[in-house]
Amino acid sequence: MPSIISSSPPRALSLDPPSGLSTLPSDLPIGCNTLISCFDHMSLSSLPGSPTKPHFPPPVTHRNPTPLGTREQQRRIYLGPKLSDRATGGPDAGPLIERFSCLFKDQYNCKLNPRGIVSLGVAENFLLEKECLEYFTRAFADNFLASDLSYGDSLWGSRRINAALASYLNEYFDPAEEVKPDQLITGVGCSAVLDQLFYTLMDEGEAVLLAGPYYTGFDRDLIGRARVRLVPVQLPEGDGAFEPEILEAFGAKMDELAKEGIRTRAVIVCNPHNPLGRTYSRETLLAYARFCEERDLHLVSDEIYAMSVYDNPDFPHALPFTSMLSLDIESELGIAFDRARLHVVYGMSKE
Repeated sequence: MPSIISSSPPRALSLDPPSGLSTLPSDLPIGCNTLISCFDHMSLSSLPGSPTKPHFPPPVTHRNPTPLGTREQQRRIYLGPKLSDRATGGPDAGPLIERFSCLFKDQYNCKLNPRGIVSLGVAENFLLEKECLEYFTRAFADNFLASDLSYGDSLWGSRRINAALASYLNEYFDPAEEVKPDQLITGVGCSAVLDQLFYTLMDEGEAVLLAGPYYTGFDRDLIGRARVRLVPVQLPEGDGAFEPEILEAFGAKMDELAKEGIRTRAVIVCNPHNPLGRTYSRETLLAYARFCEERDLHLVSDEIYAMSVYDNPDFPHALPFTSMLSLDIESELGIAFDRARLHVVYGMSKE
């Protein structure tokens, strides 16, 4: 059951943004000083186009077309010398990535950059920033070892990190069985681990189902390298989208794909849901487990927002978060369940 933690090398810590903050390009429309106004003005026609005189050789026209398009079609994404089809044939997020890069370089700071951009496009939690900086500074001073500068103490990641993560999951995720350090795989963020996970679980062209609407970053995480088909299942609006009966729509979509010759290999459940911000009931999670067992599918539970759930007096009947780890699937459903098909993904970047 892969679990992830976002990490970075030790460095000097500060609450202040980096010096030399750049500003948005001068040719942006007047009033484009916030994330919302930037996207309000943005259109494909307003984004910078391809250079009129690229410093690359002209496209080669005699290449045979590939499943990812002709060489000319691929050059619409990348103008340089031929790269692999894996690199050039994925979803083109270039315009949005460029704009987000622009936003990050001009972030708001009440003292150093009061005219900077307040970004609403990235889910980050800064409520405990000061406390976290103080805590991690002390932790590095007291616990950073010489062995941390080497290749480590295991071929599968730091044993100390895995032990700490297992303790954390056992305390906060209420697992039906104790999570052990050797059951965890760590990486440098959920995107990286999802990329590796689906590259391992599925073959190119196979389908993974998930409830729509969904977090659009999955397009990059799953398609860019693994080349799987991300197939959203359209569900009813309101409470019905979180009821056990939704798995009937998953089955219908899987059968529809099978008629087209497309094999479905996995299902993603995003809990708490992004972007709808709701949690799933225990009964619905068990329905996901039953469906994947009956259809012989991998079940990937993305739980990165697990610790972002809180009580709200305006919604007294809101469901608490329930982790897939907390389900005793075999005893609760009365069926055999292959736990090797369950993969729980978690990271700390939202805490």
